[in-house]
Amino acid sequence: MLFRSLLSCLAARLGAKHVYTVEQSPVLHQVARKVVRANGLTDKITLINVHSRDLQSLGIIKEPIDVFVTKTIGPQGLDEGILPIFEHVKPLLSAHAKVIPENVKFRHCLVNMSGIREQVEVMHPILGVDLSALNDEIKSNNLYWMNPIENWREVSTTAETPNFDLLNFKPAECMQKMDITSDNICDGMLNWAEFQLAKNISIETRYRYFGGNWENSIHFMSRGLVSRGQTCMARMRFSDD
Repeated sequence: MLFRSLLSCLAARLGAKHVYTVEQSPVLHQVARKVVRANGLTDKITLINVHSRDLQSLGIIKEPIDVFVTKTIGPQGLDEGILPIFEHVKPLLSAHAKVIPENVKFRHCLVNMSGIREQVEVMHPILGVDLSALNDEIKSNNLYWMNPIENWREVSTTAETPNFDLLNFKPAECMQKMDITSDNICDGMLNWAEFQLAKNISIETRYRYFGGNWENSIHFMSRGLVSRGQTCMARMRFSDD
């Protein structure tokens, strides 16, 4: 919400002919109205309280959009629904529209989680309530969100996928190689995404410092010993849903 309101006001002040800001939440929509009014930009910014899928049918946006910006970015890249949003606005864009972000690639490396994995896999009773069933769920989905992992816990090189065009996304499967860099125990694979905003400008979802916007996602594997010089192959499959 803060991001959208700020960008809308900055775009209007920097010379945009008109700015359309879409906010699905009625409460946040009202907050955005107050922000726009407080900055004297009600004649330059149109606030739309709808889901992106309804934009085209409403007919509020009558001229082709030259610049489209969205910050619907999840820790793994696509997990907050950024691709459907691009599909919803695509018919509204001009022939040479600039979209931000433009594309995304995915990065991953193997990690050691000794002392951490044991904590998240064991749920102790709280106030006398048996929560042990959650242990099975954690092991079944093999995914855990956490704060930064120290550099020394990485046990392989970082692999990355090719770039995926967000405006014309094509589902694909690709293979990446990771070389083991130290003798250690491997617990799983750390995953994050890097979005290109413009030429030579990108943002990644790796949580590297306290107060960052994202958490790291860890896909657990069967714990095993790895040795420096070994190679691990990762097969990544990406779909448009």
